[in-house]
Amino acid sequence: MSDLSKDPRSVGFPPNHPPMRSLLAVPVLCKSPFKGNLYLAEKAEGAPFTPEDEESLIRFATKAAIAIDNAHLHMRLNDLAVAEERLRIAHEMHDGLAQVLAYVNTKAQAVKAFLGNGRTEEATRQLDQLAAAAREVYADVRESIIGLRSAAVPGRTVSDLLQDYVNTWQAHTAVQCSLRIDGDPRLTPNAQLQLLRIVQESLANVRKHANATVVSLSLEQAASMLRVVIEDNGAGFKPGELGRAELPRFGLATMRERAETIGGTFILDSTLGSGTRVTIELPSPPPSFETLQESP
Repeated sequence: MSDLSKDPRSVGFPPNHPPMRSLLAVPVLCKSPFKGNLYLAEKAEGAPFTPEDEESLIRFATKAAIAIDNAHLHMRLNDLAVAEERLRIAHEMHDGLAQVLAYVNTKAQAVKAFLGNGRTEEATRQLDQLAAAAREVYADVRESIIGLRSAAVPGRTVSDLLQDYVNTWQAHTAVQCSLRIDGDPRLTPNAQLQLLRIVQESLANVRKHANATVVSLSLEQAASMLRVVIEDNGAGFKPGELGRAELPRFGLATMRERAETIGGTFILDSTLGSGTRVTIELPSPPPSFETLQESP
């Protein structure tokens, strides 16, 4: 448009607005719900806009649309990851609380029976076990809250989140934990969340079951793979001898499922008396909205 004042749609400009005569406008055609336009006005020295100018602006608008769609996809992925994680946590809490409440009920009934028979010594032992269970549940809840806070920080990389979580975890346990990070991979929100949850579950197992004094956590970015390793010097166990009833207690099935949902593998190595090593391997670079590209 060479003269805005002659366009029937023109209603003039507000006070103190810079003078504008020529205008070039193109739409920003997004696949997402967002809509917009790009405008150029008053070319230098009053020259008219050319077809080449329009072609350049269209290319710019195309790139802007891709960037907007990618940002929208990122928001949707993040929302989906949060919704899925809430559902998963609800299931895990339900299963965990069901086991704890069943245990508490059993012990309470035993205490009642022992007291009714005047067997105070046995009742005291049962109460001690109840108190130990309460302390364990308290530690689990505290650990879960720390984990939820760690995963709820937007704009943080997986390296940042791991460092923060290890620092907080170390402050609440006597186990010495070292962290080594090689590279700073960019992950989708869901991949980052699931990886962090696996690390949290692994460290929880170290605290509760391993009887370890030292645990190491490493993140390595290789050419074709991202590898996370959690290794302790604890009592270890024989994975092949774990029954189905024991798998949920250690969270192994859940950790494997989390790894597989983001295209990774979960590897467990443990030897009785020689500690345990958990390895998570993800393809590198992992699928991410940031890798989406489109030619104009």
